[in-house]
Amino acid sequence: MAHNVAVDLVRNLVAWAHGQASPPLAETAVPGASPEERSALAAVGGIAAALVGERVSRWPIDLRRWASAAPKPPQDLIDGAKRKLEADEDVLAALYEGIVSGRNRRRLGTFFTPPLVVEFMLERAEHALGQPAIVIDPGAGVGAFSLAAKRRWPHAEVVAVDINVVTLGLLGARPGADVTLVLDDFLVWAAGANVPARQPRLWIGNPPYTRHQELAPAVKDAASVAAGHLVSSGLAGLSAYFLAVTLRALAPSDALCFLLPGSWTAARYGRPLREALRDLTDRPVALVGFGSEVDVFPGTRVTAMVLVVGPACTGAPQSLTTATASLDPSGVTVGHPVLRDRRDGAIEDLGGWLWPRQQSGYSDHVLLGDIARVRRGVATGANDYFLLTATEKAALPEAATVRAIRRLRHLDGDRLSSEAHEGLAALGEKCWLLRIDDSGLIKDPALQEWLQRATNSGVPQRYLASRRNPWYLVEAVVPPDVILSPMGKRRMRAVVNEAEVIPSNALYGVYLEDKADAQRIVEWLNRPEGQIALLERARAYGAGLFKLEPKDVLALRIPRSILADGGVRPDRPVGGRNSAARHPSDVEAGRKSERARREVPRR
Repeated sequence: MAHNVAVDLVRNLVAWAHGQASPPLAETAVPGASPEERSALAAVGGIAAALVGERVSRWPIDLRRWASAAPKPPQDLIDGAKRKLEADEDVLAALYEGIVSGRNRRRLGTFFTPPLVVEFMLERAEHALGQPAIVIDPGAGVGAFSLAAKRRWPHAEVVAVDINVVTLGLLGARPGADVTLVLDDFLVWAAGANVPARQPRLWIGNPPYTRHQELAPAVKDAASVAAGHLVSSGLAGLSAYFLAVTLRALAPSDALCFLLPGSWTAARYGRPLREALRDLTDRPVALVGFGSEVDVFPGTRVTAMVLVVGPACTGAPQSLTTATASLDPSGVTVGHPVLRDRRDGAIEDLGGWLWPRQQSGYSDHVLLGDIARVRRGVATGANDYFLLTATEKAALPEAATVRAIRRLRHLDGDRLSSEAHEGLAALGEKCWLLRIDDSGLIKDPALQEWLQRATNSGVPQRYLASRRNPWYLVEAVVPPDVILSPMGKRRMRAVVNEAEVIPSNALYGVYLEDKADAQRIVEWLNRPEGQIALLERARAYGAGLFKLEPKDVLALRIPRSILADGGVRPDRPVGGRNSAARHPSDVEAGRKSERARREVPRR
C-alpha cells in the first residue's frame, strides 16, 4: 500500500466501495480486474465525483459517465480523504491498491512510483532539458508524475494519458490536478494528431509493466505495429512498446525520462531498443539501474532502472553512460557513471551493470532457468502463528495442516525425506503449515481457539493477512522438487524435496521439468563447484552475508553432463536456444514445456 497513508480511512473507503454492489465496469475500462473488483471500482466513481466537484465537467466523457453513475459516499469519508490528500498522503493510490489485488494489478502493469524516485527523475529530466513547455505522462496511473511535474513547472501544460478509467479519474480528483486528462491507448495516441506540438516536450513516467504473457494477441499485434522495427519479438512486455513508441515520437528538442524494468537491457527482445540508443549519437543517453536488492516496487521482483534521453545536440557525438543507484529514506544516490562504447556490438548487453555475470562456466551447459522455475516459499505474514511445531499441530485437525519447513539448518544430508522431516519435528522445529482451505474446518473448537488467539494478537491486521479474504487462508503453494536456502556466509544448502513439504518464504522452491534431475542438481549445487557458482551469482551484504535472488538462481549454469539424458529434451536439441547465456527474464519467457508452464502461485 502507498506510503504515509491513513490505513483506517483507506480500509473504510474500500469497505464502502465493496458494499455498494454497483454494476461492474466493463472489462475494457480496467483490464485485468475481476468482476468483484470492477464493481467496487464503479462505486469509486462516487468518491472521485465528490472530491472533484464542478471540475468534473471538464473531464473526458467516459470519465464523467463513470463519476455520475456512481453512488454518493458518506460525507465523513470524503472529508477525511480531503484532509489526507491536502496533507500529501496518497489515499487514492492506496484505495486502488486496496480494491485491485496485486496479481490483477500486475496483469495491467500497475505499479505506483515511490515519491523519492519521482523527484529524482524530475531532477534528472530538468538537468537534461531545462524548463519543458509540455509534459506528457504515459500510463499516468493516479498521477505521481503528472502532479509532481505541475508543481515543479507550473507554467507547463501537463498531459496525463491512460487507458484505465479509474486511475485517470482518481488523478483528476486530486487537489491541484490542473492537468489535461486523456483517456486513450498511449500507443495509439502518441502517433496521432492530438499530441501537443509545442516545444520542448518532456515524456516522463512509469509505463505499465505488463508481461507479454498477459497481453491479448490483438493488443500485442497493435502494439507491434505502433512500435515499428524497435520491437520485433513477441516476448517484449508492454513497457518495451511504450519506450519504442516514445522514441519514435521524440522531436529534436524533446527529452525522455522513463522508469522501466531492467530486463530489456540484457534480453534478446530488447536488442533493437539498445541499438536505437546506440545510434542516437546526437543525444546524451543515461541509464541508472537499481540493483535487485533495491525494492523500488515492494512486493515485486522487478529490477528497475531509469532511462534518460536528452534533446538532440549539434557538434561532437554525445555520451552514453550507465550507473548504479541506491534508494533510502533520504532519496536516490547515484554512483559514478561509466562511459559506454557506442560502436556496433558494443552495447549488445547493457545489463551487466544491473546483474553481475558469472565468471566461471562450462563449455557445455544449461541455464537452470531453461529447465526449471524458481519462486520463494509461502509467505504467511505471521510465521509465529501459521508455522507450527508437532505439539501445536497435534491439538488441531489433521486436515488443517500440511508439511512445511522453515530452514535447512538442522537437516542432515541432501534429501528431505519423510523420516528427516519427522526428525526436525522431534527437535521442536516448526514443521507444519496451517492451511484452512475447507470452510467446514473453521467450526472446529481447537481452530476457533487458535483464531481467537491470533485475533487477540492482531494477526488479521498484519500486512499480508489484512489483504487476504479470509485473512487466515494462506496462499496455496505446490511442493517444489528442490528446496534451496538462498542466504548464507559460507555456503548455501540445497535438498531434494522427497517429503513434498512447503518451504517458508525464507527458502526458494525449484520446480524442474524433469524430476529425474533433482538429485543430480542438488548433489552438484552442494559440491564446491556448485557453491562457487551460487556465490558468484549472489549479492554481497554486510558481515560477509551473501544472498541470491530468484533471477540469480535461474541464471545458474548447470553442466549438461549431470542431467538426465545429458539435458536433451524433445523440444530442445543440443546446441539449440540454450547454447548461449540469456538473462533470466528472457529464460522464463521462452520456456515451452508443459511442466514449466504449470501454474505455481506467486507471492
